[in-house]
Amino acid sequence: MRCHLAENNYASALRVYRNFRAHLQRELGVEPSAHFAELLGLDSLNGDPRLLVRALRTS
Repeated sequence: MRCHLAENNYASALRVYRNFRAHLQRELGVEPSAHFAELLGLDSLNGDPRLLVRALRTS
């Protein structure tokens, strides 16, 4: 995701996040942690992709 963000490619970053989130849900039954969002320099996203896009655009 950071590579996509570095290139201002928010659509690809969102796709990677959604795939990661779906994989976690399918395999482990959990959501990405707040720590994951922190690693990306984002606030807690509460699983709402609209918040992710908004955060990506401002970070």
